[in-house]
Amino acid sequence: MGAASEYRYQRLTWPEMNDAIAMRKVVILPTGTIEQHGPHLPLDVDVFLAESVCLEVGRRAADRVLVLPPVPFDLNRHHIDFPGTIHVEPEAFLQFCLCVTKSVAYQFRQHLSLRPLQRLLGTLDESRRSWGSDPCHGREGKGHLGGRRIAPH
Repeated sequence: MGAASEYRYQRLTWPEMNDAIAMRKVVILPTGTIEQHGPHLPLDVDVFLAESVCLEVGRRAADRVLVLPPVPFDLNRHHIDFPGTIHVEPEAFLQFCLCVTKSVAYQFRQHLSLRPLQRLLGTLDESRRSWGSDPCHGREGKGHLGGRRIAPH
């Protein structure tokens, strides 16, 4: 397919990835959760919705977007009593996402993290303050990835 028409990050070869970098594509990281959504819905509703939205964005803007595979686990202590729930501690989740975005930021200039539920944002803001600076570039108050904040806050 090639970098101009492929929007799924993992489907590119490394030479095609070089082309995607040169094209300055925005990289999107969908995140969701495995938790209950009532007795009538599957556990992966959040992951499915986040990934579906991101893939549709990629399909519509393949020349400008790459979509990473989704991160399917995050903070779920409040649902832990429901069978099938997978909980990851906030620090572990944030560290994992930070590692992924730092890897992407090493070559790309822009990224976007999508989380369908907004309860995570308080934890993200708290962790960002505890880092004391931009975790990717060490600049206070500049936002992620070279001063261009495009993730929702």
